[in-house]
Amino acid sequence: MFFQDSFEVVGEVRMVLGNQIYRVLLPNRHLLIVHVEKRWRLTTPDFKVGDRVTLQVSPFDLSQGKIVKME
Repeated sequence: MFFQDSFEVVGEVRMVLGNQIYRVLLPNRHLLIVHVEKRWRLTTPDFKVGDRVTLQVSPFDLSQGKIVKME
């Protein structure tokens, strides 16, 4: 799903949906459903509402993405 065409954007966690899935608000007021990148799942603590994160989003599906790092 995420290839070289993907781009990174910074957003803010707005809702914790469980099982390391989150709803993130972008600066343009667009909401995404995102998950944590596989290599981060074991080493990253759960994110809380208000945390700023960097997302990787595919231009083919702008409704979902993955968290690649915490700001």
